[in-house]
Order: sequence, then structure tokens, then C-alpha cells
Amino acid sequence: MNKKVSKISVITTLYKGNKYIEQLQKMIEKNAEILRKQYDIDVEYILVNDFPDEDVILFDERPLNYIVRVQNNEVNSGIHVSRINGIKNSDGELIFILDQDDKIEKNYLLSQYENLGDNDVIVCNGYKELDNYNKVIYRDVLKHHLINKKNIYLLAANQIVSPGQCLIRKSAIPKEWLENPQYANGSDDLFLWLLMLEKGIKFRVNREKLYVHVMTGENLSDDLKKMSLSDKEMLDISEKKKLLNAKDIKKRRRLIKYLNVTKSNDTIRIKKYITYLLNIDITILKIYAFYI
Repeated sequence: MNKKVSKISVITTLYKGNKYIEQLQKMIEKNAEILRKQYDIDVEYILVNDFPDEDVILFDERPLNYIVRVQNNEVNSGIHVSRINGIKNSDGELIFILDQDDKIEKNYLLSQYENLGDNDVIVCNGYKELDNYNKVIYRDVLKHHLINKKNIYLLAANQIVSPGQCLIRKSAIPKEWLENPQYANGSDDLFLWLLMLEKGIKFRVNREKLYVHVMTGENLSDDLKKMSLSDKEMLDISEKKKLLNAKDIKKRRRLIKYLNVTKSNDTIRIKKYITYLLNIDITILKIYAFYI
């Protein structure tokens, strides 16, 4: 049984993003149209412009099925600050964070809403769009259910590829995440999931493939050096303000060191092998999370 919802807020951060706006608005238009046929739920689309030197040019300034608003950051502030600004200025009970270059199915909002129930977060399946093919995010239900295993996030990898897989109840977004922005892009979504898991929030699974995460071009997710810096910032903030469990912070710091050795092209082979053996718990968990 779904809690009463009157509006869903979709938030996209734009950075030199005018080339994506036509595709984005068409996706939201279709989703809002399909959702409104089944439920009396409004959709607002908030575009947060994080490149103040460029004006946002809307494809459709007066869409039929949803409200669109442009919000300009005063200065370039990064993805986390932009998402916070969008959420703070949103009116919806449910939040959907969509990256500018990602894609969703026309029934995304309908399916996510219908499967959310009384839960706080629902995570759909989808694809990673690589250079030459699309790869399913969760091969099977066992892999999908790892989204609720905090230790996997700490010692293996982020189990939610992007916030674009999620419909989130606004009231469940931790104030710690809203009040402690990161300025190094990359780990703010991991920060959000860890804070939620720390509070005992469970993520509901939606097996439908509704989302495509673009892994090429301007996407940061596979840039190890930048992600390591963002991870470090997240952990430093959490340690200083006691936002995450101290043991969890220590685990994630170990993973960063492990990855910087084992994923670097500059590391000699024998040093990689020694690192695998000295951190056998991480090695086993990473293999488990990959092959399950």
C-alpha cells in the first residue's frame, strides 16, 4: 500500500548540459503522461544549472504534463551541492535524481511508484551503457539484493550504480547528507547510501530494467583517481563529524588503498599479488560481489 503522494520531484544537475535537454524533457514528458493516466500525481522537473556562464535553453518551456523549473547556482559548486539545492527547492514527497546523460524508460516513474509501497527507497534494474554494448546492472535477484549489504559497499564496491536507479522518499534523506556537501565529485551517492544503511533504512528491489547509466564520455564513475579523492573527502567529513561508524570508515579507507595499488598500471605485479593476499577479506568480497 503506497503512502499518499501528490508530487514527484525529478532533479537533474546540468553542467554544459544544453545538448541533453531535449532528450531529458521528452523522457520526463512521457513519464509524467503515463503516470497521470493511473494516478493523480504531479511531476515537477528541476534543472540545476552548475555552469553559470551558460544559460539553460529549454526544449519545451511550457510542457503539458509536468512543471519545469531552472535553478541557477551562483558559482560552479559540484554535483553534491547541486543535488542538495535541487532537493531543498523541491515540493515533491518523492525524489528522483537523474544525471544529464542518462536514460529512462517511459514507464520509469509509474513502475517505481507502484513498487515502492511504504518503503523509503526503491532501486530498479537497468543497464550500463559501455562503448560497444549494454551490460545488465544486476544479472539476477541475488546480485540485486546486495544493495542492502553494507559491508559490500565498504569493502567491495558501491552496489547502486547511480541515484538514477532510485525513487527516494524525501523525508528519508538524512539531514547529515544535506548539511555536509562534498566538493570533490564522485562519492556523494555512496555517502547517501551509507548514511541510510547506518540508520537501518532498507532498499526495496524493483527487478524491471528501467534505467540506462552511460559509462562513456563525461561520466566520472570509472575515474579511479577522482573517485579516491572524493571517497577520502567523504570519510574525512564522516570521521570529523562522527557521521559514520568508526569501524566502517576504517574499512572503506582500506579499500581505497587496496584499489590504488591493485588498479594502478604503475604497480609492479608482485606488489599487487602481495596486496591481494594481505587483504584477503577484500579480495574474497570483491570476487563474491562480482560473480554472485
